[in-house]
Amino acid sequence: MSEEQMAHEMNRRQQRFLAALVSCPTVRDAARSAGVNEATGWRYLSDPALKRALAERQTAVLAHASRRLP
Repeated sequence: MSEEQMAHEMNRRQQRFLAALVSCPTVRDAARSAGVNEATGWRYLSDPALKRALAERQTAVLAHASRRLP
C-alpha cells in the first residue's frame, strides 16, 4: 500500500501521532507531541492501517541508517 493510500485511511491526528512515533522514545511522548491522549495513542496502535504505516516508516528509517554505516 502506498504512503498516499495510507494517509487517506488515517486522519490528521493519527498522521501526527505516526510521525511522532518515529522520533519519540515512548508512546506517551509521541502522544504528547502529537497533541493526543496517551490512551488514544494506544488505541491508534490497534488500527491496522496505522500499524502498516508505522512498520513501513520504521523499515525506511532503519534502511537509511544502515546505508550510512561504514
